[in-house]
Amino acid sequence: MKSYNNILIILSLLVMVTVSACSDFEDLNKNPRDVGSDNVQPEYFLNYSIYNAQQNPHIAERMFILTWKYAARFERGSGFTMGTDNNGWVSDYYGIDAGTGGANGFLNNVGLAISIGEEHIANGTELVHTQNIVQIARIWRAYLKAELACGFGPLYLDGEYVSEKDIFYYVLNELKDAASKLDPQADMTGAANYDLFYKGDVTKWIKYANSLRMRYAMLLSVVDNAKAKAEFEDAAQGNKILTI
Repeated sequence: MKSYNNILIILSLLVMVTVSACSDFEDLNKNPRDVGSDNVQPEYFLNYSIYNAQQNPHIAERMFILTWKYAARFERGSGFTMGTDNNGWVSDYYGIDAGTGGANGFLNNVGLAISIGEEHIANGTELVHTQNIVQIARIWRAYLKAELACGFGPLYLDGEYVSEKDIFYYVLNELKDAASKLDPQADMTGAANYDLFYKGDVTKWIKYANSLRMRYAMLLSVVDNAKAKAEFEDAAQGNKILTI
């Protein structure tokens, strides 16, 4: 009987050790690529969107030069001005460019910044800077959409293609609303390195948003002068970029 009891004790200890070991090494069984939204921060995606859109000369600079200079007959080939454009660059900008995803990639990443940030806020897992990151991402997304509308015309928005006028209505509303929800008093230290523009300086983002509103209001004046005037005057009352 004593030997039997000893065997039971030993088996019990082995089970306890095994369960404890499984608990300690549980993370080893997780796929490192299977990362949920609770394991990432929205500023990561904002950073990636800005980086790819602004730091890649293939997209950020050359595409516009090599497309529009040809079409506007400013580019010469063999001594003759060329009146053609280069659709290959346009295709790259829209999403074929390897490694960045082009404009689709920029928008997808900034969209993730917004949706993940809003999810963290809803779940109560947000950081002190999350709310501001969401609003900064909305400002950046508005700029990207306006850039696409200026360069290529009607865009896909809320399930359908809409006119440039509707895009600018949307952009102006986004810029105003996002800027109004930015909190300059929030501690942005933890996200500063992920903000390639202003290092977390919320005041500068407010100026940027208001300045974009003024710029896009002037573009809208061609088709809706009354709306453009109201938007411009309203934005001009806030902080804005006055010097370079």
